[in-house]
Amino acid sequence: MDIRSHRGHSDPAFISTGFRGWIIATKKFKLHQMSSIHISSVQTLSAYLKEIPIDAQLEKKRIECLSKQEEKKMNNHIIMKKLIDIIITMAKGGRTLRGHDENSKILEKGLFLEIVELISRYDPVMKDHLEKAPKNSTYLSPDIQNDIIKSIQNVMLRSIISSIKCKPVSIIADETTDLGHNEQLSSSKYLITRDLSDILMKTLTCLLNALLVFIELKKLILNQYLMNYPKCYQV
Repeated sequence: MDIRSHRGHSDPAFISTGFRGWIIATKKFKLHQMSSIHISSVQTLSAYLKEIPIDAQLEKKRIECLSKQEEKKMNNHIIMKKLIDIIITMAKGGRTLRGHDENSKILEKGLFLEIVELISRYDPVMKDHLEKAPKNSTYLSPDIQNDIIKSIQNVMLRSIISSIKCKPVSIIADETTDLGHNEQLSSSKYLITRDLSDILMKTLTCLLNALLVFIELKKLILNQYLMNYPKCYQV
């Protein structure tokens, strides 16, 4: 800013030539203090000192963006946890998750979406997610639902396998003949933990004879889940 362009001050001593008349300095200072150019200069300096440097502004903006991303990530975690809890609850009760028609105009869209909408009425985070989330990231599609179910299965299997390794396990097979004279074989795998509780690992229905069943079950249980049992006996 060129302060010489401001009107209201005719003495160049405070602008270009410098001040020499110190005998009348007090009087000159008071006059200059009331001049428009001095007032404008003081205001300009005050505004400059209050300005945030560009690097500080960029850093502040970066922190704000990171904070919004972290908040969004946290909300997504909350949403995902609630969806997982809904799926687990419905799976435990053997309920069907999806409806035949999930169009927004349909009153009955299936239990899964109905429960999600019910929760959104009382949960602002879920409500905000349903209203503002992009269509490709609502986490409500059948594919995402199946991925969640598969992940739950993997977590359960890892937990069971960690309890089974290097512990006595029994494979029990029982068969019956159906009307078509085919052998229907059901197999159950149990282990005994230290607190003597039974854990049901997996149940299969096979159309195999007893010998093949034992071999296939051994492959399935021991090889698929990387278990090492050097001593196996058929009773």
